[in-house]
Amino acid sequence: MRICLIGSSGQLGRHLQDAAGERGFVIQALARQDLELGDEIAVREVLKRCLPFDLLVNAAAYTKVDLAEEQVDEAFAANSRGPEYLAAFCRNHDLPLIHVSTDYVFDGQKQSPYLPADRCSPVGVYGKSKAEGERRVLSGHAKAIILRCSWLFSKYGNNFVKTMLRLGREREKLTVVDDQVGCPTCAGDLAGAILDMAVTVVEPGFHKWGIYHFCNAGSTTWYRMACRIFETARRLCSLRVREVEPVSSDQYPSPVRRPPYSVLDCSATEDVFGIKSRPWQEALEEVVTWLCSDKAC
Repeated sequence: MRICLIGSSGQLGRHLQDAAGERGFVIQALARQDLELGDEIAVREVLKRCLPFDLLVNAAAYTKVDLAEEQVDEAFAANSRGPEYLAAFCRNHDLPLIHVSTDYVFDGQKQSPYLPADRCSPVGVYGKSKAEGERRVLSGHAKAIILRCSWLFSKYGNNFVKTMLRLGREREKLTVVDDQVGCPTCAGDLAGAILDMAVTVVEPGFHKWGIYHFCNAGSTTWYRMACRIFETARRLCSLRVREVEPVSSDQYPSPVRRPPYSVLDCSATEDVFGIKSRPWQEALEEVVTWLCSDKAC
């Protein structure tokens, strides 16, 4: 299989390249410097040069949640207009598209796991730009999959796990938010799920296009996740942190409110694609173990 990957330098993009290589897939990888998503002509011309391929995966996004409140055009260029241009190209060339989205399309007021069909109600620019991107992709191309994930972590890039380990080596006491509930998602597991989906959607008879969710099984808070990180790391490396204090979100002033509850229901992904995710604790232990090993140095 030949896959054109947008967003190759991010956490997910790097794991997609690793996983594709292991499976013998051919990846045409495009990073931010290779493609300006907000430029429709550039998108069309760059993708033309990448042909032929069987599937396009868009793992690129503007993800600076707070800064998006100021950089509105940049957020919408990457998260809304760019995906629209990708969908148009795929429609014109009859190619399937898998577009990665986020739990931030919801406001977090629901008290049970969000279903793919639940109404989007984002509260900040980042979430609004991602929700608009979803709408443009689905209205612009019949053969599109929207795959929402949440709380992404991995051995690559910048993420909560790596931040906690760094702070845990530097400080004796940390405060971590304990009133936001979500589903941690290992980028390596998400990459594997995307490639499993890719194998299915390129089949001529596939017709179940639309929105799906993927995250690791189970939910938690940032505080409880941090405690699990340190519990695992203490067995493997030296940490300075001795106390982790749970605090409320209002103790961390921010330009935008995060969803207090953004647990995603992934049952449709399992039903349609046969993809069942492992517990977040298991995936987290694997990543923390790697980050505390000599390989991470």
